[in-house]
Formats: sequence, structure tokens, C-alpha cells
Amino acid sequence: MSSVYGKYTTGNVTYDKYSLIIDDERQFIYSGAFHYWRLPSPSLWRDILEKLKSAGMSATTVYFAWSYHSPKSHLYNFEGVRDIDRLFNMIREVGLYLISRPGPYINAETNAGGFPGWLVSSLKGLARTDDPYYTAAWEQWLSAVDPHLEKFQSPYDGPIIAVQVENEYDVGNLSAKYMELLEAKFRKDGIVVPLTTNVYGDRSTWTSGPGAVDIQGIDSYPQGFDCRNPSEWHAIPTYFATAHAESNPSEPMYNPEYQGGSFDPWAGPGYYYCYELTNGDFERVFYQNQIAQGETMLNFYMTFGGTTWGWLPFPGVYTSYDYGAAINEGRQLTDKYSEQKLMANFFRVFHPLRKMDSIQVASPTNPTLYLQGRENKDDGTQLYILRHQDGTSITKETTKILVQGILGDYQIPREEGTYILIDRRDSKMLPCFYNFGNQYLVYSTAEMMTHTTVQGESGKVDTAIFYLGEMQYGELLFYFQNAVFEPSIEVFEGQLQNSHWDASRNQLRINYQQSQVIRLMISSQQRPLYLILASREVAKRWWNIESNEGDVLVSGPYLVRSAKYTEDGGLHLRGDTEIETQLKVVPSKVTTYLTWNGEYLENVKHESPLTLVTTLPGPPPVILPSLDFWKFKYGTPEKEPSFDDSDWIVADKNHTNCPFKPITLPVLYMDDYGFHVGDVWFRGRFSSEETVKGIVLTGEGGDFSVYSVWLNGHFLGTAENGTETFYFKKEELVSQGDNVIAILLENMGHDEDYTNTHNKWQHPRGLVQARLISGCSCNSDTSDIPIYWKIQGNLRGEEYIDSARGPFNNGGLYGERHGWYLPGFPDEDWEQIILPHRFSDAGVAWYRTTFELDIPEGVDASIGVRIEDTDPNSRYRALIFLNGWMLGHYINYVGPQHFFALPTGILNPRGSNQLSIAVWGQEGGEGLSHVALETYAVHLGGVPVEMVYSPDYKELFQ
Repeated sequence: MSSVYGKYTTGNVTYDKYSLIIDDERQFIYSGAFHYWRLPSPSLWRDILEKLKSAGMSATTVYFAWSYHSPKSHLYNFEGVRDIDRLFNMIREVGLYLISRPGPYINAETNAGGFPGWLVSSLKGLARTDDPYYTAAWEQWLSAVDPHLEKFQSPYDGPIIAVQVENEYDVGNLSAKYMELLEAKFRKDGIVVPLTTNVYGDRSTWTSGPGAVDIQGIDSYPQGFDCRNPSEWHAIPTYFATAHAESNPSEPMYNPEYQGGSFDPWAGPGYYYCYELTNGDFERVFYQNQIAQGETMLNFYMTFGGTTWGWLPFPGVYTSYDYGAAINEGRQLTDKYSEQKLMANFFRVFHPLRKMDSIQVASPTNPTLYLQGRENKDDGTQLYILRHQDGTSITKETTKILVQGILGDYQIPREEGTYILIDRRDSKMLPCFYNFGNQYLVYSTAEMMTHTTVQGESGKVDTAIFYLGEMQYGELLFYFQNAVFEPSIEVFEGQLQNSHWDASRNQLRINYQQSQVIRLMISSQQRPLYLILASREVAKRWWNIESNEGDVLVSGPYLVRSAKYTEDGGLHLRGDTEIETQLKVVPSKVTTYLTWNGEYLENVKHESPLTLVTTLPGPPPVILPSLDFWKFKYGTPEKEPSFDDSDWIVADKNHTNCPFKPITLPVLYMDDYGFHVGDVWFRGRFSSEETVKGIVLTGEGGDFSVYSVWLNGHFLGTAENGTETFYFKKEELVSQGDNVIAILLENMGHDEDYTNTHNKWQHPRGLVQARLISGCSCNSDTSDIPIYWKIQGNLRGEEYIDSARGPFNNGGLYGERHGWYLPGFPDEDWEQIILPHRFSDAGVAWYRTTFELDIPEGVDASIGVRIEDTDPNSRYRALIFLNGWMLGHYINYVGPQHFFALPTGILNPRGSNQLSIAVWGQEGGEGLSHVALETYAVHLGGVPVEMVYSPDYKELFQ
């Protein structure tokens, strides 16, 4: 099928006002956001993607960070941890669609919003406009990334079904020509799928006129980003349907980013609170509200956040990007994942949802509750969504509702003494007048998780799982069109309250009070119906996994990844267990044997009806080594006047492209000299004069930045970001030759440009002001004695020596420039110490230790390192390197992060690992107290993990 919109042919991906249409089939896009660049172990990308697929999601969305691939202008790296072709192949193999988001600007709580460091200093014009300097820059990025996107589009058997243009470009000075240039570039480069964009403000932006895209979407974070009061709910947003009808009624309703969690700032409460802010109750109520308004393209930001490792963060966030997401930073499934799975499984099988219109409904009998309805006009299927009128309410409410459809009107539930319960923060999606398999569901007061048709020994059987809160009342009504006698009911587990056959209408009503599980078979002249009526918590343990022979229902394991039949009738399951687990399988066809992760399963029993039962082992215990013995070396030689800085760059520029001009010259902005991330050193020389009594410095490194200052090796102090005066002691000035000012400044990352102000992301990093103070009694306190400056950041600046780890791994500390963080560095002459340990002088010192792991094959042990200090006010910050990768930035007196993820693949689970920690003591007397390895969790299963190429000291420095 080919369709034309605008002037471009979209191949197999089209759309109308209801949904995307792929290969002539309507699709419901239920998607989770994932950033490959926040998980620098490509093997583990498959782990996350399989977890999305197993939850029932149909797609993922991915930002492509320009900065991550481009260390300098016209140089692009798509190898190793940056191999996006490998990512695309994984997405295709797992069976997900992909909405690609290549920017050029992405925001994403990342350094400069994804703009590369070299652009910070080189851009003469205005970003995010049609300025020719900016156009030339982003054109090279799209020319580099588009060929990868082009060949993995859906029309060419790839996963990409849409490509996003820009990101939340809806505030500030907007340029339609800029949008048109971007769209033209995508089309020129062979992008034929629909172009989308996302806005956070005005819904009508880019829906029509110059710069309009094919599908407009609106982002929504109704709970905001302050996790300090996680129990407080904001109002449920209900404007989407109206905005969609007014702005872009011919397109599907689309949420490119709906709140899946929240980022947490430095000094924030921690991600536990962000998880609570957007917990399973929030998901159930707020996500179902989007369905009630007509959403058929719904993406959650984030579903797996990961780690903003190295210097990838912008100054507002710390290393962890856990986000309080459904899959946490350690790749573990949370209750939020389980809630999403319940909904995703329903959306996957409930096909009428893909073409529904809003319908008028009668109010519930309880006026504090709110009912919405939708109907598929083609087949009459309806969906009712019931919740509190006041979305912030925490009351328990009971009600009856009226459903009206093609078989008539029904006030439900009909059983006397029963009701529908909305339990505190709750919402229910109730399918009505719905045909599945050979069954016809008139209505249900329980929610449906999934349904399928399986081939039993005696023929096909329709199977469905419904769920309720435990002890709640459930009522289901089925219609049997050709029945001449009452269907029979056989209960295998639990019990029903009542059943009622209406022979005049051929309708069977089932009533029950939900226990953990009720299982029954309904037999009639038509196909048998096997019902599993589960409590919400039991339903969360069920999986509906696609196989090559239909859907397979599995209960028990922590995770089921895949199901595949072989010609001999064997069913081969893959998945994970956290403990010894009972496995229950409702296979899609008669099954001769079962395997789990390639192992033949013995003692498989048959449980009536249709179910195979056995036991799966849990993981063996994993014991981690203690980190008792360390090597130590103080490493701040740059402070000494005798230090050889002859190979440093002379900082003598008198002009900068930065829109924020310096107070004094020369320009002392690190980006102007090719240093874009991490710590940077300045060394200034001035002649000895008794009239000089100090120096005024304005250091800018972003929020929570600091800079330390030495004069001739004497420590003058550490200042927070901003202006500080440092006074000299007369005895610390030399009478002959040069005095040397040494300054170490931490760049916390470049700001974002979310508000599209065209300059905040270019805010200077370095020294905005550096002037000597005169000691004379003249009119000015500024000395006219010049300072001659040199600057040093990461080794070789934009000419990175380590392309594997890339431009965000290292700053300009002495130990970084000399390989002290790398495996294989010769530290034999370092001091041996045990923790806790303190060093006396302010400055940077390094700690190194080696540890061995022996995690058994087939065990997925997610491991991190914890740093704690006996004095939470001790003023130091630390960089954590594992096998040469900077995986953590710790600030002891700011927090809140103390636990840092060590992704397998960088972490060697069966071998030697080298941990290096650079500690910057800001006053003197600081050091490490407690460092320990801990597990997030241990599972038997996982995915095969290849070690990430991590060049050692010999490869990079010898």
C-alpha cells in the first residue's frame, strides 16, 4: 500500500484520524522511551528491549544524541557503544516498532540538550533558527545519522515507523523556515515515513501552515518534576480530545512524551520519591484517562532511564537517570512495570480500540465518580472508563453504571448487593459488546488483561484473563447466539457467587467475589471458554508472549522473554527467575515438552484445564568481594609553581562567539580552547609587585560547580559557582620571577535550551573574570599588572585519544591526563591504605583497587557501588571509574546519590575489575570513608553479555 501526504510517499506507514496504519492494519502504539547512550553496554540494550516487548508494548522511542557521536566538527563515530545499526537490528529482532528522535536538539536532561561541545564555541549565529551558521552545523549531523535511519525504515523491513523533527520547539522565537529546512533534509536523505514533532505548549504549533509536520503530538507531565511531596496529585488533564479536534483532527491523537516518572536534581529527595510520585496508581488513573480521550499513540518518558554516565548530564541532574521509571536503573522490573503490563496486554489484543469514537454515557449512580465511553462504530464494541470526578480524591466509592449498546441497555452490576468499587486512587477500563475468538462479551465489571485462542487436545479453546482487586465483586455477561441449552460451567479453582442463564436472551451471567484466582470452563455448542479470574496481584504474574504458533500464557516467573515452538512440538521458553518458582503454561497448541533457557524441564504435570505445571530453579547466591585494600596517591601537581605547563594551550583570545562576553580579557572560556567537559585547569603568571593584594575571580561551571585556587602552591580556598575575592599573604608572593595562580574548576555540563532562548546552552564555562587587586591607595582597586594564562582540560582536547569511551568520559585532572583511571596503570609505587582514609591537603587524590568477580554463567547480577561518608558535610566530590569508564559523579555534601550502577559488559562478571576514584577535597582533610559493592538484584536468566571494548593504559598511553 502506498499513500501520499503532502508531496511524499510513505510506503507502508499511513494514518488517519484514528490511528497509524502499517501494512494495511491499524496499530495501537503503546511505547516506552529508552536511551541507548545511557546504557553503555550494547548487549544490555536487548535486555531492555525484550522487557518492553514482554510487557506487551508495541514500540520504543529513542533520542539520538548528536553530542554522543561527534567529538569534533565533521567527525562522527557510530561504532562500539555508539553502534546504532546494532540497536536497530535488535529492535527489529525483538519485534518492536521505533519512533526515531534525532533532534538536532533533544533536551533530555543532557549536556547542552544534545548539542556537541564543539558547537558551543564555534556557533556564530543563533541555534534552533534558520541561521546559516547553525544550518551548516545540523546539516552535517543529519547527513551522518540519516543514512542509518533511512535503511532501517519500516518500508524496508526495518523498525522505524516515524521520525521526529526537532524537540518541543514551541516556545521562544520560532522559525517556520527552520522546520521546513529540517523536513526537507530528512526527505532528501530518504526518510519516507511520517514526520512527527512534539510540543509542550500550544497544541496548534506545526499542525498547519509553513513548517507543519505530518503528525503533531503533545507532551504531558501532569505531576511535574518535584518529587518532594510524592503523595500529592495534580489535576487529571482532560483537554487533549478538544485540542486534537481543534488543531489536527485528521491525524491520530499522539503523546510523544507522557509522564513515566520524573528526573531528580542535585540535592533532590532521591528517585524513590519520584517512583512514588508516578507510581502504579498514577499510571492506572492517568494513562487510562488518555485512552478515554482517544489516544492511540502513547509513549512514556521514561520506561527505562538508565545512567547519565561520564559528563553527559546537564547541570540540573546527577549521574543516575533512574527517573522513577517502570524499569529501574539496575534494569529491575518495578510494580509500575506490572501495571503497564496489565494495560499493554489489553491494548495489544483489544483491536476495536484502534478505531473508536467518544460516545455520550449516563452518569454513574454515584455522582462523585466520572464515566467516559468510546465505541467502534464498525462492530459496536465499547469501552467504558470509570474514575473519580476529582482525580486527586482518595476516597473509596461504590457505584452502578449504565452501558448502552447494540444488545440493549444494562445497569451493571445486576446482582443484588454488589457494586463496582473505585478504591481510592483507582480507574477501571471495562470492555462491553466485544467479540473475541468465538465469544461475545456483553459487559464486564472486571478489567480484561488479555485473551487468546489455544489448541487443546479436543479442539480450540478461547482463553481470557480478567482481574479485580481482591474481595471486589465481579460480574461478566456473555451472549451465546445459537444456544439451544444452557452452557455448563466447571470450576477448577476458587468459587463463584452465582451464575444466571437468561434463556430468552441467550445470555449467561457470572458473579463472583474476587479471591486470588478463580478458574472455570464454560462449555456450549460454540467453542469452549476458559476464564482465569485473577486478583490484580496474581494477574501481574501472568505473561502473554507471542510465539511462532500463537500467544502463550505463562504464569510465575519474574520475566518471560520469548516463546518458540519447534517442529517436534517442543515449546522453548526464555526468561528470568528471582527465586524458585512454580511455572504454569497455557500453551497455544498441544505441546510435547518444555524447555526453559535451553534446559529440558522434567516433572511437568498437567493441570486441568489446558495447563502445564512444573518448578523452575532460582539463582544461586552471589557473594561480592569487599573493597578493603586500596592504592592511594595525591595528584594535584598543577598547583605547584614549578609544574611544567609548557605543553598547555596559551589562553590569549580576545574574542569569543559566546553571547555572554567576559568581564576581563583574555577569554578564559574552556570551550573556546577545545575543552568541553569535566574539570579544567588554569595557570596564570604575573610579576611580583607589593601593590598586588589579591585576585577577583568569577568562575562559571553551572549549578553546584566549584573552583579551588592556589597561589604559588599555597591553597587560597574553594568557591562556589560565581564571584569570589581571594586575598594574598605577603609571604606567599615571590619577590623574584613570576607568581603562579593555579585554578581548578569543575564544569557541571552545559545548560539546556528548552525555552529556546538561543543562548543559555552557550553560557560560559570557565573564568568570566580574573583581575588582580591593587594594594595601592589609588582610585581603582584593579591592578594594571597583566596575567599570562594557560589552560588545560582533557588530554588533547577535541582530538580524543579514546574513541571507545568517547568525548564525555574524561576531563582535565592530572590523573585523567596520565591514565591513572585505566586498567593496567602501573601503581606499584602508590601508598597502600585501607578505608576510611583522609588526606591533608586540598586538591585531588586518587584511590585504586582491583576486585575479582565469579558470577555463574546464566546469572544476571545487577551490581552497583555504594559510597557513604561518616561526615555527610565533608566537602569533597568524586569521580568513579570502573575499568576506565567514568560511571559516577558523587558530591558528598550535596547528594542525594550514593549508589552507582556498574553495567555488566563494562563490569566483568567473571574476571578482574579495576575501580578508580578521584576525590577532590575542597578544604583539606577529606577522603573516602566507605566504598562497597552491592546488588540491585540477582536473577537466573538474563541475556548473553559481551564485554565492551575498554582500551587499557598500555593501549592508550604506551
